[in-house]
Amino acid sequence: YRYVPTYFSDYVTERLRALGVSERPYHMVLNIKEPADRTHNLQLALQGFEKATIQCGHVVFAPTHLEGNVELAQQAGLEIDAHCGGVMVNGELLARSDIYVAGDTASYPDTVLGRRRMQSYDHSYHSGAVAAYNMATGG
Repeated sequence: YRYVPTYFSDYVTERLRALGVSERPYHMVLNIKEPADRTHNLQLALQGFEKATIQCGHVVFAPTHLEGNVELAQQAGLEIDAHCGGVMVNGELLARSDIYVAGDTASYPDTVLGRRRMQSYDHSYHSGAVAAYNMATGG
């Protein structure tokens, strides 16, 4: 649900559940064992709130908490947030004069939560619109 709007995520999740697909949010795959004869299901060792082992026919990885690609920003001499991993911006999404950063890579100040980086479709869409508005109007 972090990459698409909630309504879309809910719709797709329900459709997949109807087809017999189960999701395992908040779990990390520790190990995958494939039977030697390859005729049986895979065995997955998972770590969530508790360790678990499950049998399954297929695995789909949908990773979250990805590191932002800040290589170009580093080459340009922009400040990188060591804690959040994004490009440091101000409240107008400016990283430096005439350089705006929006979406997953922007590390922005939040008056309640402090500096943060958000990874979601909605955030990318809306922060992109704000950055575009600020570019067009001068902030």
